[in-house]
Amino acid sequence: MPRHLTRQQEKAIFSKLKAKGFAQKPIKITEEGKHIRARIISPKKFQKGTFRTIPAGKDNKGGARLIVARTIGKRTTKVQSILIPR
Repeated sequence: MPRHLTRQQEKAIFSKLKAKGFAQKPIKITEEGKHIRARIISPKKFQKGTFRTIPAGKDNKGGARLIVARTIGKRTTKVQSILIPR
């Protein structure tokens, strides 16, 4: 079951994301198993069946992963969530 983080924990995670080039502030941050999930956009705004998990960089071994999907009515993908290992 996802566990919500405190404001202080969320700020620390957001500062790490900003340092890595992610400028948009997450709308929700939760701990899930071995990862921390930073939700950027609600999944309701995306087409069903288009979600994919990809590495967050070319040489990202064991690092962050991105959840990408197509927004409704579009053919391009956007980042929906970021998974950060603990």
